[in-house]
Amino acid sequence: MGNVANLRNRQVKGNGKVKFLDKIYIIDIDEKMIDSLMKYFQWETNVELCCCDIESFLKDYIEKIDGVTSAANSFGIMDGGLDKALVDFFGEQLQSNVQRVIQKEFLGEQPVGTCLTIDIPGYNKKILHTPTMRIPQPILDPRIIYTATRSTLVEAIKNQISTITLPAFGHLTGNVKTEIVAQYMRMAYDDVKKTLQETSSINTWEFVYENKNIDGVLFKSYLLGNSPHNKQ
Repeated sequence: MGNVANLRNRQVKGNGKVKFLDKIYIIDIDEKMIDSLMKYFQWETNVELCCCDIESFLKDYIEKIDGVTSAANSFGIMDGGLDKALVDFFGEQLQSNVQRVIQKEFLGEQPVGTCLTIDIPGYNKKILHTPTMRIPQPILDPRIIYTATRSTLVEAIKNQISTITLPAFGHLTGNVKTEIVAQYMRMAYDDVKKTLQETSSINTWEFVYENKNIDGVLFKSYLLGNSPHNKQ
């Protein structure tokens, strides 16, 4: 293993009243993916990068974590990749629990980029179920990596889950390049961490553009009053 140094209604507030996660283990079997992540996370003391499969990690670290993240599909069908490995480790009832909660919360189809906290049967642990795709397929818009990472971190904080695993969102089935995965995951990490320290909860479009990693000429034109929308 390679290393580098239900509270559904709880609100996440900034200005230091809620602390960030104690430990995040980012796990992937691809050394190139880990190398890309290292460029962005090597100085973060609460992030550890592990080049291994999830089952090997859980055998060694199960007592050290509170939550395991699944980069899932919208229907909670856990028959391949990371999902299948989690079912193999935790048991078939895991999939039943996941699908039951998706049915209750979203009528059977969890929107891409959202995150649900679900009990793992037989363990005092949670699964953070975060679909990065509706069905298994390549990810065409890599910005979903930012959304999935951010949703997972926020959900963990809301539910006081202090130590979690994260996959390299979008890398394997999603077929997103390693550098892009690492960049968007770091953007989400920074945004959540910074937001917890902010003293104001009031947003303006100018604030969003300057502080929330927004890019694009069209959006900047909107702020300057040059968009077709503003000329109507």
